[in-house]
Amino acid sequence: MTALSINFKDAGRKPEELKRREVEYAIHEVPSLVDYFGYMYFCGGPLMGPFFEYKDYKDFIQLQGKYSNIPANKTLLPALAKLFQGIIFIVLIMNLEPIFGFDYMLTKEFIEKPIWYKHLYMIMTFKTFLYVCVVGFKFMDAGTTATGLGYDGKDTYDSKKCI
Repeated sequence: MTALSINFKDAGRKPEELKRREVEYAIHEVPSLVDYFGYMYFCGGPLMGPFFEYKDYKDFIQLQGKYSNIPANKTLLPALAKLFQGIIFIVLIMNLEPIFGFDYMLTKEFIEKPIWYKHLYMIMTFKTFLYVCVVGFKFMDAGTTATGLGYDGKDTYDSKKCI
């Protein structure tokens, strides 16, 4: 939402004051309510998944610019690869969480361990928790790739990434 308002503000500034990217993504008219909510709640959108500019979204929906010739039959394999990465993180979580759970840190046994052990254990515990977030990001990334919004105009699908 902030990026959308900044891009709208950029449209009111002099082009010579702006960087090339700011000129490219400037929004010259206020989006309709339907367009705004479509952007905010698009599959793999700004609320959770990889960030993409409103102009990219609008071009994608209207099949303009680099999105005018998306090879639709080539989005499946990159999307499945990202989905598979998410599944790998699920397997990691299932195997690491029983070993590095938060509950053990509340026990007397943990308190009596040496400081280096506590640090290593906490690092592994928080890494395991981080993987829970990574799973969501990977799945959203796969959704964005599957739709074609990740297309960069060069026959690859990594222009929009979570991770």
